[in-house]
Amino acid sequence: MTWLLALIALFLPWLTGAALLYAAAALTLPRTAVHTPGEIGWRLGAGAFLGYWLVTCLMRLYALAGIPFGLIVIALPLLLITALALFIGWRRAPLQNLKENCPLCPLPKLTRYFFFALLAWLALRFGLLFFEVATRPLFPWEASIQWASKTHVYFGLKTLAPFGDSAAWLSGNLSGNLNSHVYLDNAPNLPITLPLLQAWMCVAIGEWNDVLMNLPWWGMLLALTLAVYGFMRNQRIGPFASLIAAWLVASLPLLNTHVALAGLPDLPLAGTFTLAALSLVRWAHSRQWFDLSCALLFALIAAMLWPAAYLWLALLLPALVCILLPKSTRILALALPAITVVGLLALTQFGASLSPALTNLRFDTDPDTWLSNFITRENWHFLWLAALATLAIGFRESLHTKIAPLSLIVWGSMLVCVVAVAFPGLFSWLFNVIQAERFLITATPLLSIWIVSVWHRRFRAEP
Repeated sequence: MTWLLALIALFLPWLTGAALLYAAAALTLPRTAVHTPGEIGWRLGAGAFLGYWLVTCLMRLYALAGIPFGLIVIALPLLLITALALFIGWRRAPLQNLKENCPLCPLPKLTRYFFFALLAWLALRFGLLFFEVATRPLFPWEASIQWASKTHVYFGLKTLAPFGDSAAWLSGNLSGNLNSHVYLDNAPNLPITLPLLQAWMCVAIGEWNDVLMNLPWWGMLLALTLAVYGFMRNQRIGPFASLIAAWLVASLPLLNTHVALAGLPDLPLAGTFTLAALSLVRWAHSRQWFDLSCALLFALIAAMLWPAAYLWLALLLPALVCILLPKSTRILALALPAITVVGLLALTQFGASLSPALTNLRFDTDPDTWLSNFITRENWHFLWLAALATLAIGFRESLHTKIAPLSLIVWGSMLVCVVAVAFPGLFSWLFNVIQAERFLITATPLLSIWIVSVWHRRFRAEP
């Protein structure tokens, strides 16, 4: 029974989010655009992130209304929303011409074998990851001390509760009167979206379970893989090349680690930022309000996950300028690194006036730091070397109208990763202590998509 409830808690919000995207597409898009190749995969993938966020919004609403968290009071509205959304979507745009969405139809016989082999590889990977996340308890120190502490309280009380700083309390510097209604942990100001998602899993199961409450992290990686495949197909890229892009994202080593040892915000942020960026690229091609609304929605969800999200969301602005003013693409491509270098030089000279922490801001020249983050850590070296080769050989293709917005976002993300390694003191000042490799996690899904897109454009593969 526990497993059945856990699977319901995992997939019901997912289905709700996908149904809402289906209904929204049916209401706003032309009927011919609702079921184009890739749209089903895109909606299934993006719907998971939307559904998980909606659950936390519903729990916030119940907390304000004084209604205790419970399986029925949360699941019933989700079921009703799902049924209504599916009804609206089916009435407005019923499933038609499914043969066009079949990925095997345009593939030669030999390519089909490779397609099935890669699909089997992905199935095996996700099966092993599911076993990991379903059998291992919450392990990372930060996830246990800063995030799961809130989850345990929300589950126990069946509502929200205020948190205070445990370190400040121990030192006697906690402002106000501490009473029984204030709980303590190491990071009381962190967003509560992910703790609420974990609390939903425990509420649905009916017991505190620090293993099964992390199943949404597995679901997020699977959803991101589906969304990437759907996006690539929507961009008129062939099924096999699209599956390669999805496989690259699903194979990223630290994303897999964050599935097996779940509870941290890195994977959810990487997924929502990627979806926001891809929705913006979709809008550049379609000019439909639906895609722009999705970009804004996923940017909002990302902002509610982790304070570091605002840095990544700022990287969407150059792409927006590129979409609205296409002739500015080359200027922006040159301006991004130039502005970054000038800003860093200014901080090294005048940073002390902003904060004492920036007094000794310096460039980290330790080769071991660069090698461990970009070359020797697990298999990152394949991705970064592929990115450098793509930039060198396909720079012209990367500035093509269809790829330029994605290129600007990816180049901005790469700059963030390089600066995080080169100036660790700057990022410690902005976001407390965050290791540089955590910025790499957020950037790498888009980097994989960009590499496949540029090479596809260079060889002009047929969809």
